[in-house]
Amino acid sequence: MRDTIIGHKKAVAIEELIYREDMKMMWNGAYRIVHCLIDYFDLYTKLIDSDNFSTEWDRLHQINPMEFGMHAW
Repeated sequence: MRDTIIGHKKAVAIEELIYREDMKMMWNGAYRIVHCLIDYFDLYTKLIDSDNFSTEWDRLHQINPMEFGMHAW
């Protein structure tokens, strides 16, 4: 669920960076993208510290690399 929320925030940030109307909009997009990276870092450090890390690690190794890249994009 959190990953989806961060994904939506990332989409807004990228839209602001690509389709900017002025410099303020570009800086807002950069600000949002930095905060998305911080949120991703926080999310994945919580995952690494959790008890489910080994389960998630096994699931990651079962994913096709091409499929993983498409979902990451």
